[in-house]
Amino acid sequence: MIKEYRCNQFTGVATRMPKPIFPRYIFARFSITRSLHKISFTRGVQRVVSFDEKPTPIDDEVIALLQARVDTDGFMRIGEPLKPGDKVRIKSGPWKALVGVVEREHKSNERIIILLDSLKFQSRLMIERDWVEKIS
Repeated sequence: MIKEYRCNQFTGVATRMPKPIFPRYIFARFSITRSLHKISFTRGVQRVVSFDEKPTPIDDEVIALLQARVDTDGFMRIGEPLKPGDKVRIKSGPWKALVGVVEREHKSNERIIILLDSLKFQSRLMIERDWVEKIS
């Protein structure tokens, strides 16, 4: 699962919606020769992912990579990690297109505090992590 933030177009309020990263897929380890028939006829299974009518295994390294990106809350981290000093552009919400620098991560781990450079002053903004993208 990933956290998808959606901004209400009328109020500007962000809500977090859990969303499957691979909708309608389940990863399972099983012996093709012993269990394919049972898996194929399990309630809810439409078919086993296959190419040329042969079930396609997924490398253990791919599964390990996916598992390594799962946080303690069970959600997968998407995108590059952000650290203090990283330059970011706001890609969503009422401050869309503004540029700033990451000051620090908020204790919730879902928000960051960035320093915005405006025409005459510098200000801090706490914003959803998913609303920014790292720029070079």
